[in-house]
Amino acid sequence: MLLLARLEDGINLAHASGNAEQSLKHGARDREEPPMPDLADLFPGYEAKWINTSQGRIFARVGGKYTAKRYYTYLNDGGVPSFWLANLSAGYKLKNLGFVKDLSLQVNVTNLFDKQYISSIGTNGFQASDPKGTAQTLLTGAPRQLFITLNGKL
Repeated sequence: MLLLARLEDGINLAHASGNAEQSLKHGARDREEPPMPDLADLFPGYEAKWINTSQGRIFARVGGKYTAKRYYTYLNDGGVPSFWLANLSAGYKLKNLGFVKDLSLQVNVTNLFDKQYISSIGTNGFQASDPKGTAQTLLTGAPRQLFITLNGKL
């Protein structure tokens, strides 16, 4: 499910969960935004929310992603807890510079609150049962990261 709402001029709210693919195929999105990931279709229990705003040359986006409890055994006796992640990006649209058009400077922060979480489970296969929690193959999620990018079109 994909829900979009315009809160006021230049501020948009979006929510994705379940099967967002059909909404994307029928053009329910603003064409200027990058494509929304199809993670909601691939992983049950995934939910994403974000708010976009653009005022003149300044733009920003804050987003959150919820991942439900996941199990790494077929009997669901071994699992990892649910978690929320937040990301932030903000930028400034610069003027065209020679042959470079739509120049912008952007700052992105992933895992904004430096949450410790398990990103991947079952990377070495799944077990039938693991009541003692000794057979899991888990990968921890990335810590907070900061990226500064300069974008433009040639």
